[in-house]
Amino acid sequence: MFLFVNVPQNKEALHPARYFEGLYLSKAAAKGFSIQEVIDSLDISDEHFDDFLNEKVSVDLGFAKRLELITGMPFDFWLRTQNKFDDS
Repeated sequence: MFLFVNVPQNKEALHPARYFEGLYLSKAAAKGFSIQEVIDSLDISDEHFDDFLNEKVSVDLGFAKRLELITGMPFDFWLRTQNKFDDS
């Protein structure tokens, strides 16, 4: 089951990492997942993960598909949020 989230048109665009933190990371921590388990499930380096959270990494198609796998949010959501952030 997919959860669809509208990205507001009239508000300041947020980096996809903010959505990741709000929609997934806090819930994963509450379920007992460590940050390292999240990083491993994304199949990225610790540095890439830190850079993502610090808004230094843009979400491309490959990363969007990894985010979809662990969050359940469609890859196009991640690409749309990145595009909106880039355009703001």
